[in-house]
Amino acid sequence: MRVVLRHPKREVEVAGRRRVKELLKELGLL
Repeated sequence: MRVVLRHPKREVEVAGRRRVKELLKELGLL
């Protein structure tokens, strides 16, 4: 799954399925 963030704009490759909250926490956006 590829996640595209716009603030700042960047693409993150994520392996497997994750909940949005876990993904955001891992990306340091929470």
